[in-house]
Amino acid sequence: MFWNQERRTRVFWALLIGLCLGLLLYLFFGNRQQASFFSGDFPAFYAAGYIVAQGWGHELYNYDLQRNIENLFWPDFDGEMYIFAYPPFVAAILAPLGFLAPLSAKFFFNAMLAYFMFLALVILRKHSPALTQDFRLSFLLALSFSPVFVSIVGAQNTAISMLLYAAMVAAGLRRTHMSDFVLGICAGLFMYKPQYALTTIPVALILGRHRALFGVMLVAAFYYLLGAAVQGFFWPLLWLEEANRFGNINFTINADIMISVVGGFYALSSFLSESPERSLILGYIISGILLFSYLIYCLKTQTKEGSRLSVLCLMGPVMVLVSPQALFYDLGILVVAVMPFLSFERTKLIWAVILFWLLGGALGLLRYVSETPNYFFLALLITLFVCFKLRRGEETII
Repeated sequence: MFWNQERRTRVFWALLIGLCLGLLLYLFFGNRQQASFFSGDFPAFYAAGYIVAQGWGHELYNYDLQRNIENLFWPDFDGEMYIFAYPPFVAAILAPLGFLAPLSAKFFFNAMLAYFMFLALVILRKHSPALTQDFRLSFLLALSFSPVFVSIVGAQNTAISMLLYAAMVAAGLRRTHMSDFVLGICAGLFMYKPQYALTTIPVALILGRHRALFGVMLVAAFYYLLGAAVQGFFWPLLWLEEANRFGNINFTINADIMISVVGGFYALSSFLSESPERSLILGYIISGILLFSYLIYCLKTQTKEGSRLSVLCLMGPVMVLVSPQALFYDLGILVVAVMPFLSFERTKLIWAVILFWLLGGALGLLRYVSETPNYFFLALLITLFVCFKLRRGEETII
């Protein structure tokens, strides 16, 4: 076997040393503008938590207030800001961070995300040969995958999505009354990013039926009451208005790092037209068709033997492709989708994953010289890989 224990051990230590050296070089020689352990998008989360902690929830979507708070704690921003546009219940959950100093809050948030990512792989362990054969190398490969690593250091929420997705896979494969309820709970928790819940909730209802519905409704009620505590009982209307406002801004700023169909189309049309907004309609239509086709597939195959893994493994790729503004770090969700196929006994399979790993890093560097949606193409490539393995019936390896 090419990937024997000795070779895997050498790769593990090489990866670990490389990862540590890379992080140290970044800390000592990286861009120190907007410091506090290089903020990433964390200031937006911190500002939201701080606003709620101070009792200013009714002003949560006031950009001037967000900017003032971020520039107070990150003076190097020089008037710039990161926008918080999540539902108000997310800000309520982040409120404890507002009682900490920014640097302490950032370290805590980073540690929590790293632990969530680790926990996601622990949950998947008995469903993935690679995780069973060599957990530490599999974990390090996932952690050092550029989009995942950037999401943790930059305090994005990809690890949370990975954990919820892994829990859905594990619960969906168990097929008990309690696991169906847990499936609904996890699908409902995805409402922290409502665009993902458009995929996860229908899948949970198809697989878990009324027990999953109860779990979804329980989470929805909890989220609604949290949001009401921040912005009143009509907060969904306020959030929808903010989501629309932020969406228009986000397309113009981040289209080149989006991995969704809509974002990819917008970025590509930017090279061909002075009005890329027109491509959004086509992107939304294709996304709708993709989601509808996937749900029809779920309905048709849910009762077939071994079909649940296919449904659950496809959920991740569909989720990021149809979510209008999924960004490159959300490729971490696809790590969960790929894990059930991985085995160190299958050399070609591991080399394919290494290719994805290398592309993830290379595209991060290419972003500085090109504004093409390279990560969108990587998302499509991984999606095709998952579809190919499912078509060959490789889900039977577990």
